Amino acid sequence: MDSDKLKEMKNVVEDYYLSGLKQSEIAKKNNLSKSKVSRLINEAKEKGYVEIKFKFPHEGDEELSNELKAALGLKHVFVSKFEKSDDKMLQNVAEGLIDYLDRILEEGQIVGVSWGKTMHNISKRLSPITERGLKVVQLHGGISNTITDTRSSDIVRNFGKVLKSDWYTLPVPSIVDNSFIAQTFREDSTIKSIFKMIAELEVAIFSVGTMNDNELGVKAGYFTPGQFNQLRIEGFVGDICSRYYKKNGEHSTGEIYNRIMGVSLEELANKKEKICLAFEERKARSIVSAVQGKYINTLFTDQATAIEILKLLTNDN
Repeated sequence: MDSDKLKEMKNVVEDYYLSGLKQSEIAKKNNLSKSKVSRLINEAKEKGYVEIKFKFPHEGDEELSNELKAALGLKHVFVSKFEKSDDKMLQNVAEGLIDYLDRILEEGQIVGVSWGKTMHNISKRLSPITERGLKVVQLHGGISNTITDTRSSDIVRNFGKVLKSDWYTLPVPSIVDNSFIAQTFREDSTIKSIFKMIAELEVAIFSVGTMNDNELGVKAGYFTPGQFNQLRIEGFVGDICSRYYKKNGEHSTGEIYNRIMGVSLEELANKKEKICLAFEERKARSIVSAVQGKYINTLFTDQATAIEILKLLTNDN
């Protein structure tokens, strides 16, 4: 296409889409026939020069969202209007999340993201927002072996792309053999720089785990089934970023806690935005206890999980 035609097409398309002129008005303004104006607009779309996106507000179950928000005392709650088993639910949540992030993220902020199946599913469905000089950092070390892979780097990269930001992984295991090794890792200059970003970030996005024997900590060999069962006996009900907490949100600070390579629960409690994504009824207790520990102030979930949380709150009272 020659430069004169491209310029003519650009003028016509801008008048039509940006200035909102009718095709007849554009034809008169540019001394063109109405049919040529129509051809130029269609050709611009066919060649990919014009992309049309729908940006309607992404609605959840407003009644259930408000009820859960009041019951938990949270800053923001989004309950998907679709069933948890439906792919539409994941897309609905992803759209609700990116709308929320687009509203709250400020220029130059650091955003922390965790890993896991939920995070991976959502990260693949996000749409880009306006660039604002953000940084995205991995909240805790990953797990990658022949048994399981958290795809932690994929998740950080996906968030980095949609937030149009630089992204940084934490290239260490989530849990190391002992606290001495953990401290040694933290003294490495590269790892230290990542932990500095984690300490300074204001927005954290994560999911929660349960005390199920199929959880990644057991599958990856960080705990034996016996050790994991001991945590249950001691009253632990869930984890965030591999750090386990009890029913009332409290946690211990012993050897297991100090083996973790990632954000601490104390740090998380002090973050401005603590955004949890969780979509299974079995996670209801983990969610409620995390709220009690002040580790969550914003929740994205599905209808079944929301209802289970409300039942749990009723029974607790």
